[in-house]
Amino acid sequence: MHAAFLALLFLQGSAGPAAPPATRLAIDPPALARAAGCAIRNRMPAIIALIDTEPNSPPERDALEALYPAFRRCHFDGHAEDETGRATLRAALSRALYLETLASTRWKPEQTQSFGMADFAAADRAFGQAAVMQRPLRLALCSVMRAPDEADRLVRSEPRSTTEQRTFAALMPTLTACVNRGEQVAVTPSLYRTAVEIAFTYRISVLLKAFSGS
Repeated sequence: MHAAFLALLFLQGSAGPAAPPATRLAIDPPALARAAGCAIRNRMPAIIALIDTEPNSPPERDALEALYPAFRRCHFDGHAEDETGRATLRAALSRALYLETLASTRWKPEQTQSFGMADFAAADRAFGQAAVMQRPLRLALCSVMRAPDEADRLVRSEPRSTTEQRTFAALMPTLTACVNRGEQVAVTPSLYRTAVEIAFTYRISVLLKAFSGS
């Protein structure tokens, strides 16, 4: 029953405890993905600086501020005013950096086990500066640690694609395993994907910097 209840919240995002509030930044995921792919070709050092920051920290805000002109040059006029909006932009840029660098090599996602936190309990202590995104990010980090291959497929998949939907389904048992017994979690697919993209790339930021030549 616990797993079924979690799945209901994940798929519908409407019952149980409230999910983090929707960002005021109106975003079409495929359009944002294209803009991030454009920005990575012009501002890679600035994006590398972004993924090195703690989510929802002042350095993260400063790094995003520096990247807004690059978004506008890529015909995407978006300025995030809240934590969820900043997370959405950061996730898209993190994914673009990963696809441009490490994803094209022979690196295997299970190698994430060699970097960052080694025990699952550490996931519940991560992202201390996050507020509304803290629980989604911790669940995502736990998911990345337990199922790096599936997390990799989710990051690589195109937003709103069949592959994305199949990967969400494949990650459900992992997400359920990451929830504490008796805990009720409301997380929409789009929010979960955002959190996975941030957690996945934050965990391997050292590798991403190395493969980008920084």
